[in-house]
Amino acid sequence: MQILSKFKERSSLYKIVVIFLFSLLLLNSVVYYIQPFTSSSIFEYYTKGYFSFVSSIQHVVFGIAPISFGDIFYILIATYLIFQFLNLIFSLLTKRFKKLPNTILNITFPLLFIWLLLGSQWNWNYLQPSIEEKMNLDTSDIKIEKLAKFTSELIKETTKNKESSNFDIFDDSTNSIIDISHLGYKVLAKENEFYNYKYPSVKYSLLSPILPFIGISGYYNPFTAEAQITKGMPVVLIPFVTNHEIAHQLGIASEAEANFIGYLASINNPLSTVKYSGNLRLLIYCLSELRYREYENYDVIKKSISPEIKKDINDIYSYWNSHKSIFNEYQSIIYDKFLKSNNQKDGLESYNKVVSLAIFYNRKK
Repeated sequence: MQILSKFKERSSLYKIVVIFLFSLLLLNSVVYYIQPFTSSSIFEYYTKGYFSFVSSIQHVVFGIAPISFGDIFYILIATYLIFQFLNLIFSLLTKRFKKLPNTILNITFPLLFIWLLLGSQWNWNYLQPSIEEKMNLDTSDIKIEKLAKFTSELIKETTKNKESSNFDIFDDSTNSIIDISHLGYKVLAKENEFYNYKYPSVKYSLLSPILPFIGISGYYNPFTAEAQITKGMPVVLIPFVTNHEIAHQLGIASEAEANFIGYLASINNPLSTVKYSGNLRLLIYCLSELRYREYENYDVIKKSISPEIKKDINDIYSYWNSHKSIFNEYQSIIYDKFLKSNNQKDGLESYNKVVSLAIFYNRKK
């Protein structure tokens, strides 16, 4: 009887803790959508305060081993939900309707809890001031002639980086390229303490065989604060993708801004190999923008690119084309909606904003 009594006490305490935590997360979600705070105060107290403190602890705790704890978490959640869905279908087929409310609760509660937890552990970062405000950049529409000139200069810089870089040494051990990719943040941190990346936690994702088919080269896990990189993609992309995900780890929520900071961290790296990765990725964005805007001398600019760089670009396109699937399209639609629901009005189109940010940054510099 005494054991049963203690079990009931612990069960009651567990329920109280869960209800209390759920209430806090729900309150956070309500306040988030009301948005009673200024963007600068959110950046100062949430991004640089709460988020930085909690994520630093997560980097230390989950960075102790090379295995991706975030992937394991997702796998366990997915397995649990699949089991519950099968249980739901079985209950319907066998007409065991008494079990339905409990099964539905077992499905909805974890999903709702994860959504609310995401709100407290990440979503507030979307409300911080834009990079234009922080760095005093004017990103009004750029004239196509300026874009073309910038692209020509970028081709020269990328060519110079290519000549002094060597990716062959990473073919057998791509872990080492991750270890050197973030060194550019030390340079950025000298000008702004915000970019001080103290506790690296970058890992290859366990889901790498799946991620390319949904168009993902890397992602930030808000529940473990790990930066997940897709293993197997062209090695020339890895440094830039790594620095992009590290930008998210620091609290940069916008995809365009993470691209921009990832580019800056790459080109400020002391190694030409990493600089090349950053400039190459930006060059692809610039070429895409010129082609989209139907620049009349696009072919002339394209011809100025060396065969070696063209090969790298073709390898990147071939890689993604070989992994195209219907899931890629659905993932893009879902993520686009998610970005727009979190103060990113351009959705996935914001990825290309890195071009204007880079142009105006280099002009100011």
